[in-house]
Amino acid sequence: MASNDYFVVVYYILKYLYECMKKGATPNEEVLNLSKYKVRLNDEYVKSIYKNIYKDAYIDGLEIISVPRLGSDESHEFIRDYKNITITSKGIEFLSENSMMAKAKEFIKDFGAILPW
Repeated sequence: MASNDYFVVVYYILKYLYECMKKGATPNEEVLNLSKYKVRLNDEYVKSIYKNIYKDAYIDGLEIISVPRLGSDESHEFIRDYKNITITSKGIEFLSENSMMAKAKEFIKDFGAILPW
């Protein structure tokens, strides 16, 4: 697995949110927007990951805003903020029971310097 692998990034996000929940701490936006992540990730990739884990009900509180592009029929989507994002019980279950999450956990142990907790 690579540090930018989908399941490694999902593990990173969910594990961080779970640790924050257990400590009663407010998640750090810089951790959640992945600006402090060890490797640079494409913004569209990050947005796609968040949309998927929200759609799968692993997180709650995600706000995606759609802004029209001037002079075009297209719009641009972006994550409004990260301050209300929380892990759900389904997200905790996925974190603990999914085989790809177990592989991601092992990878991140070796890649430990990226962990914010």
